[in-house]
Amino acid sequence: MKILTIALPDGHPCRRVAKILDLAGYILPEYGPGKRIYEPSINAKHFRVLVRRPMQIAIESARGEADIGISGLDCFLEFPGAELLLNLEKPTTKLVLAIPNSEQFKHVTSFKSFVEYICPGGVTIFSEYPSFTRQYIANNPAYRSKYEEPPSLDLGWKIIRTGSPVGIRLSFGSTEGNDYFVDTVETGRTLKANGSKPICTLLERSVPYLAASQRALSDPWKRAQIMDFQSRLKKALDDEFSGGE
Repeated sequence: MKILTIALPDGHPCRRVAKILDLAGYILPEYGPGKRIYEPSINAKHFRVLVRRPMQIAIESARGEADIGISGLDCFLEFPGAELLLNLEKPTTKLVLAIPNSEQFKHVTSFKSFVEYICPGGVTIFSEYPSFTRQYIANNPAYRSKYEEPPSLDLGWKIIRTGSPVGIRLSFGSTEGNDYFVDTVETGRTLKANGSKPICTLLERSVPYLAASQRALSDPWKRAQIMDFQSRLKKALDDEFSGGE
């Protein structure tokens, strides 16, 4: 029997996703805020639902391990490969570079001043988005005016080093407790509470997207199921914004 595997996000995004699925006619009583079921039931024959961390959804969709997935645009940019099908519009977050909000760094208010005052002595930026961050930094005029090679990239076990002296080293991992990090923010209140301040925006607007794996789209049966799923979610979005039922 053919199965369509759907990966849905846990945590903060699940409230929005659960609402849109409900409006589209998909009933998942075990999915939503506060739920801890990682393979919830759904009222759709041949559908299998898996609940994953948003970054894991992007990885599994790119690899074809999930046929379709819903995750943030920031995650799909970090792990490209899946085809983006539908913008779910909200919640909206942005990806920022943050540093300590202290007297020592009061003059550092932009990426240019970050490169000029902090990077020459060497600095490590922590993030779950090291590849996207590396691309942003490597293409930034302020960085390119000082360095010819992109930042070195530490992915835990594999380190890519460059021949020229590079002030920035990127490390994949938790941002908690680190001075310099790239992370998503919605209101900025958490940054402020933790004594940090954003100095530049790497991605102005990240919203949840429905995406499909290239492998699934190449299968005629799965492609038909995916297009129907997309159509139903699109109608739910249209009804939501028009005030319809």
